[in-house]
Amino acid sequence: MKQAEGNQLQTAQTQSVEQSPASTNIQIGRDLIIQAPTPSSVHTFSLAECSFDMILEIPVQGVETFRKAFPQGSGNLTVLLNISEDGVNQQAQLQLAGQWNGTSGMISHYSEDLIVYTLSEHRFTLLHKKPIIMSVPTNLTRLRAGGHYSVHLTAFPGFAIPLIPKEVHVRTHDGMLFRVYDFKGDDKGWYSGTLSL
Repeated sequence: MKQAEGNQLQTAQTQSVEQSPASTNIQIGRDLIIQAPTPSSVHTFSLAECSFDMILEIPVQGVETFRKAFPQGSGNLTVLLNISEDGVNQQAQLQLAGQWNGTSGMISHYSEDLIVYTLSEHRFTLLHKKPIIMSVPTNLTRLRAGGHYSVHLTAFPGFAIPLIPKEVHVRTHDGMLFRVYDFKGDDKGWYSGTLSL
């Protein structure tokens, strides 16, 4: 990571991000581009030291309800995460929680545990969000490079309409990002995706 302006999360429309030989550019949604180191060897990652970057959207049918419920432009958001390794009948249970605020402009790379609500796009952006560990079996205290995992997610911004995950990345302690992809939802507001390290 560069320590000057390249150390900031930038909107793609206003500033590009240089790429160093030992890093890769990762696009989060349409607006945010970050740089992350490229894995150089096989290793494992402590789940407790990981954080999450997410973009969550309010479904179209819930936008008007949301506006009426939060006219002040702030509130609390809760995300529940269950992570399991393919072929293993155990799961880690995590929670992401915090207050969100409507904001605009640049978002600093150093902002951690941050939740931002963008009014025009009806989306929440979580950056460097550290999980609360609810329960983790021994085999899931560390995620291993080369492993394949299922991620089950549900998110509520303070009312009974679940948010839709558009982008979800797991960020390791050394800055590597791994995307959770192929999310599919059910009628109870849970979304299931796949994580490959």
